[in-house]
Amino acid sequence: QGVRQATDITIAPAGGTAGQATAENGQTIPPEVGRVERDIERSARHYQVGVSAGVGLDPEVILVGATGQFGPIFTPDLYFRPGIEFGWGEVTTLFALNPEVVYRLPLTARNGRWSTYVGGGPGFNFIHQSFSQTTDSGSRVDFHKFHGDSTLNILGGVQFRSGMFAEVKTSVYAQTAPVLSLLIGYHF
Repeated sequence: QGVRQATDITIAPAGGTAGQATAENGQTIPPEVGRVERDIERSARHYQVGVSAGVGLDPEVILVGATGQFGPIFTPDLYFRPGIEFGWGEVTTLFALNPEVVYRLPLTARNGRWSTYVGGGPGFNFIHQSFSQTTDSGSRVDFHKFHGDSTLNILGGVQFRSGMFAEVKTSVYAQTAPVLSLLIGYHF
């Protein structure tokens, strides 16, 4: 009784009329709202591409890779994430195809600053190992080996809302694939 209530609110730029935005006034959307809008658009996309880099241990290699992330599939937390990796070491050169699946663990809110995930899938590795050395007596020792290998990759990691991620991966049932890989990367 006697209290006025607003039912329609229009935000007008300073110096302009409602519904008009001029170059002098600038944008009327606060920066925080713009960031939230970009985060929502990013999470609504069903595909992402990314890059990664890191190290592989046993054999020791420097790894560089590219990944795609498609989903969610079947459930809101399951994603298909195929990737390729190139590795270079003192003795070993590696090319790997990794069609993996990752599951976002529901430990944090879906739109939180970070989330953890686990995953796995097959790995198809093509490995070239070579070593050459000349001994003091002048004789030469050469070793060259090329072979393909399939493996099972098991991984876990943390991904931040900005797109950065850190991951630990192990390969089982493989003869010469890196037993442990430590990777960091970014999904666009």
